[in-house]
Amino acid sequence: MSKPEKIAREVAEDLLDRSGRGLTSGDFDLFADCFTLPKEMETFDGRRVIETRAELEAVFNDVRAYYQKIGMTRVDRHIVDAEYRNPTCIVSTHQTHVFSGEELVQQPFDVLSVLAETNGVWRVRHSEYAITDSTEHNAALVGPHAKLVDRLSG
Repeated sequence: MSKPEKIAREVAEDLLDRSGRGLTSGDFDLFADCFTLPKEMETFDGRRVIETRAELEAVFNDVRAYYQKIGMTRVDRHIVDAEYRNPTCIVSTHQTHVFSGEELVQQPFDVLSVLAETNGVWRVRHSEYAITDSTEHNAALVGPHAKLVDRLSG
């Protein structure tokens, strides 16, 4: 692994760790510090652009409520790959496993994220969630009135 790839992975792992700890512990400030605004989020069910900290907090609370509903006790996330696209942009992929006790309560899913550096600080700018088995989880992320994105029609 070359040095830039290692650094890209370290940046992605740090953001994944801090955002995950914030989400699971309920520490919104820790979570919010990992994201730049506006932040784009997509699932197979739609797309959302989060413009304000209040909107980000609503997503945070919705995802926490979803996890509580399904009995989540642990979320395991790991970086699959991370690479620089340019000096201030990293594209990373991570996989998420959601557990209740030792039972997997949702199919593992991948997330593609675009990480952006501004003034020496890295934050997540865009995320695409490949959640295929939970419209509720997708709704928690992009909201019930998300715009459907049809990339194939031009």
